[in-house]
Amino acid sequence: MGGVIQKRTSEWTSRNTRSDGFITRDWFSFSNAKTTPVESNGFRRYSLLYGAFGSVQVGFKEWLYLELQGRNDWSSILPPANNSYFYPGASVSWIFSETLKMPAWVSFGKFRVSWADVGRPGPEYFSNNVYDIGNYGGVITYAPRGSRPPEDLKPERKREVELGLETKFFNSRLGLEVNYYNGNTYDQIMGLSVPPSSGFGDTKINAGQISHSGIEVFINATPLKTGSFNWNTVLNFHSDKPMVKKLAQGITTQGLWGMSGARVVAVEGQPWGQVVVRPYKVNENGERIVEGGYYSTDPTKEEVIGKVLPDIAGGFNNTISYKGLSLDFNIDYQFGSTLVSQTNMYMVGNGSAASTTAYRDEAHGGLPYYINNSSTLVLLPSHTSGVPADSKYPFIMHDGVILPGVQPDGKPNETIITAADKHSYYWQTFMDIQPDIVYKNDYIKLRNIVLTYELPKKLTNKIRFDRLAVSLFANNLWYIYKTMPNVDAEALNGTNVFYENNAFPTTRSYGASIRASF
Repeated sequence: MGGVIQKRTSEWTSRNTRSDGFITRDWFSFSNAKTTPVESNGFRRYSLLYGAFGSVQVGFKEWLYLELQGRNDWSSILPPANNSYFYPGASVSWIFSETLKMPAWVSFGKFRVSWADVGRPGPEYFSNNVYDIGNYGGVITYAPRGSRPPEDLKPERKREVELGLETKFFNSRLGLEVNYYNGNTYDQIMGLSVPPSSGFGDTKINAGQISHSGIEVFINATPLKTGSFNWNTVLNFHSDKPMVKKLAQGITTQGLWGMSGARVVAVEGQPWGQVVVRPYKVNENGERIVEGGYYSTDPTKEEVIGKVLPDIAGGFNNTISYKGLSLDFNIDYQFGSTLVSQTNMYMVGNGSAASTTAYRDEAHGGLPYYINNSSTLVLLPSHTSGVPADSKYPFIMHDGVILPGVQPDGKPNETIITAADKHSYYWQTFMDIQPDIVYKNDYIKLRNIVLTYELPKKLTNKIRFDRLAVSLFANNLWYIYKTMPNVDAEALNGTNVFYENNAFPTTRSYGASIRASF
């Protein structure tokens, strides 16, 4: 049994002058500010949580175990009527290799079942009347936040059942562990839009319900083992499939993140975290519509083109040792997710992406044309055509493009544009996210390598060390395979963000270490 007292305090204060800066250079004092008064900002956040917990375990003949757990929390974040919440848990383990007659090659076998219900209070001040304090013309002001305080907010809950099988074979040279889980997250705290006339933008309610099920597999093995040589390997993968079961009453779609032309959404009855974009305009036959020589997106439609969570992810870890020398290397992988890449959008727009070499000249598929005195691009029959009399310039061009598709009236597109204009179309800041720059984000990555040499005992004993090892290591070495061009597949723009925009790649590092024990 035990207890916990958790107090969280966060305070931030800033004082600054306006953009006209200081009177005297390099004298960093507010009394040196050109503009007065000095602006001051800040906030304070406090929360308090009390918890009491306990657990008990009962065993029977060292092959059957029952464990019961329980915890009750009291949180200042929730309204007084709901600020106390209890969440229990239970698990049963059966070591069947101790009770059943197993083949000689089965070394160990265990089956387990667990159930748990967990609660959490949500973010701070979701259920309180909170005011921002300001000053207007010497008068103190109190302004409410954008969210209307809920009247009966309850803690978020997660209930989950897990089944597990753990086995070892051939004198523990091979191991297999499989876990299946099925859970339900309910009473989720989410924002519901309210009329602006209320003075608020939304109100927080308990509404969301998401189910998730998945499987985790771990395979560990010792493929080779001799007197001096040893190879241990672990392969693991997991797959998680969250589904949106319910949102608020009357709401079937909830936005999770968005930018111009692209959104990540939760839709009732669909997988959580779908990526939707505005598709290119097409006619009833599915042919793209070309307007003024370019494709454009349809502002009246959205289509699902991927999801932010992978179908499968895992790793492959190895340790190979010979006498005092060992080599460790780890490989990670994931498949099935998508990512909005604004870096690639800008690279296509400014012509620095390799894909933009298409149509730049005759060798790369460009079409011949000239520009007449009215500044209109006119297609020519051949790259060897002469310069027409009405040409604005004394030469012809070889970087023309006619995008496949039809005009709004159904006629085939015959408007020629330059390769530069085709690609720079993505660069225009007012453009929506194009479907072309949402990429599959699959990869296999060599995460790290460590080479270690442990000095022999005879030598370490002489210098009064129990153990002495020297290591060389390298991290984030190489993408063996990846579908995301030009950028790091893991270079997201922060937590709970589903895009990348000029994000720094992960750092590749090299180093050495010495570990000693006495």
